[in-house]
Amino acid sequence: MPGDIQGLRGLEQQFATIGDRHVGLDGQNQIQAGAGNWLGRAVNWIKSALNIGNTATINSSIMNHVVARIRDTEGMGDRFAEIARGRLGSALTRGTPITGREVSQVIGDLVRTKTGETQAREAGIRLNIKGMCEAPSAGEGSESLLKAAMREKMTLFGMEGEIDTLAPEDFQGIQDKVAQQFVRSGSTPTLAQARDALLEACRQFSLARVRTHIDAKVQQHCDRSGPDSALPTALRQRAELRGMVVDMSPGQMGKLEALVHKKLTVQCTYNPEAMHPPTDIETQALRERVIDGFLDALQVIDANTTLNPEEKTAARNAVLSAPSVLTPGMVGALCDGLRDARVLVATATHPLMGRSEIAEAVDTFREAMDGVFIRDGGLREGIDGMDEVEVVKDALFKGAFECEGLSGETGTQALERMMARGSAMNLYRFELARQDMTQPRALKNNVACLQLLTGLARHLGLPGEVSTAMNEVGLHSVTFDQLRELFGPGVHSDHGLPRVEGFDMTRAQGFLETNIGEDMHAEAPTPGQGLMANAPERLQAKMMHFSEAFLKDFFRNGIVIDGERIASTGTNDYEAMEQALDRFIGRFPSVEEAGRTTRGLFQATGASMLKALLGDPTTGEQTMRAFTAQGNKLSDLLEFSITSRGGGRYDVRVDQAMQRSRMGSASNGNEPLGLSSRVEMTLGGCDRPDSVPTVQVRGFDFFLGTMRH
Repeated sequence: MPGDIQGLRGLEQQFATIGDRHVGLDGQNQIQAGAGNWLGRAVNWIKSALNIGNTATINSSIMNHVVARIRDTEGMGDRFAEIARGRLGSALTRGTPITGREVSQVIGDLVRTKTGETQAREAGIRLNIKGMCEAPSAGEGSESLLKAAMREKMTLFGMEGEIDTLAPEDFQGIQDKVAQQFVRSGSTPTLAQARDALLEACRQFSLARVRTHIDAKVQQHCDRSGPDSALPTALRQRAELRGMVVDMSPGQMGKLEALVHKKLTVQCTYNPEAMHPPTDIETQALRERVIDGFLDALQVIDANTTLNPEEKTAARNAVLSAPSVLTPGMVGALCDGLRDARVLVATATHPLMGRSEIAEAVDTFREAMDGVFIRDGGLREGIDGMDEVEVVKDALFKGAFECEGLSGETGTQALERMMARGSAMNLYRFELARQDMTQPRALKNNVACLQLLTGLARHLGLPGEVSTAMNEVGLHSVTFDQLRELFGPGVHSDHGLPRVEGFDMTRAQGFLETNIGEDMHAEAPTPGQGLMANAPERLQAKMMHFSEAFLKDFFRNGIVIDGERIASTGTNDYEAMEQALDRFIGRFPSVEEAGRTTRGLFQATGASMLKALLGDPTTGEQTMRAFTAQGNKLSDLLEFSITSRGGGRYDVRVDQAMQRSRMGSASNGNEPLGLSSRVEMTLGGCDRPDSVPTVQVRGFDFFLGTMRH
């Protein structure tokens, strides 16, 4: 998509800010890592291995980047791009790094040249359009062509009586709109083209004016600002005629207003023979028809003989809180499917249910929904299209959540269990994603899982980005043990990726043993700095026994010790930090032994695992792709688990999971690649004062994957 001059000015300013400093490009030939990320440790090694960062490469990258931006800017194209290439090309022959000031000067000169050319052309177009609009429409003394065009279109929309109420600014706006259309296209219009554009601008103006009338009538007759305003009063009166009591909040009544607005827009603008601004009478009549249809739907629940009172209340609440108005046919489907949804929700959220139970429940739900919605090979009567099916399913799950008591803390805990790494739900979805999604069974089951999860997130009022993240199931969703169960031993790559054969495991384990052994010399925190800056003296005294790098990871990510997870606390709550550290220290014979054992257990281990894979010819290329792939990061998990063996010996397991997203702001060309790996090692001599523990790597395993569907 082409950019505009304003965007190019912004780029000019960015380079001007850099000034006389040298320029590098993130995401091009210069790889950079954010502070605090365990991946950062591998950057220098990667740059050295690939010979990335030399002056000629950087200058060439800068020039190509800027030239491409200029070429893609609207109205500039190849001519200006080649001028820029000539100006910036001097840096390549000069051999010294290009500065921000140089790039800014080139962009600024080209923008000023283009702006001058554009302004001259725009002035000519505007003058010609002005002359056409002011010309007589039918000979000397007749109204202007602009006013005649406006009269024609407003008469078509039933507003002939309003033409004389228009202000000069309205006519000027039409004239400016027509001129701007040709200014943006970069072409000078013929008279016929200009007249066609004028008629279309007048048509759009008239249509917008009708819609303004619609907005005003709906606001007047569907006002819901108070209990005695128009819409609540009308709803109460129509309900009383049926002996019903309907308690809706102003927000819930918004869907009634929206439906009135939608139907009134169709009624007033969709029939070319009867376009008109709405009257009070027709707006009121339409409002009452919408309310009556809504009450008809609620009475379907009242008349149902299958649901118990609790389920009827939940169904009613689901209808009242739905984002759109459900028809009687849709509510009939809701009543028929609510118990089936309850069974699925109860099974999926139960903490003791495994993958097979969830798979069976999803299969059963899919078959039940086919029975609810399908009749004689098509949709049941009263359901108009798949959009309405999805609205009903959302209401089904909302009703099921209420019946199962999944609100507040209970609902949050259930959702966290289902979304936890290695959960039965995630394992089932991971397997499901590797099935053929062109088959109805797999597709419907996948959708059912997603509707359950995202529906519960909405039910709990969680932000939209939480629901969005649930769409993607990758290596971050399952544990390494589960990967091995699914793919078997010795398989190191997902279906569709190059098979990994001949990996030098002996070399990798030796490399890890050496690197992690060096990390066991990590330094303790410095008093008065970093984590120690404002911590209480009592906490500082305990922290002095550990390396600062371990403490940062411990407080930010937590750790597992002898099967017990000690959760993260952050680095601002000193009371919580001390409590967590005390729990951790309590699992060791002494604070000194705890410090010696963990001195090298921090982010550097993850970088070493990555470097072991990058350094092997059988995995280097695939690992680099996963490391540098476009797309948002869903995970860069690094988790340590410690098991006490006695006598100063500890087994340590390090699990790493890195997964890229296929969605997000960098969606173009994304590769949803992932990498999961594990190191198992034993630390010895941790009980010996004034000594560094030994490191023995007992195993290393890894799996390269890609996100499916």
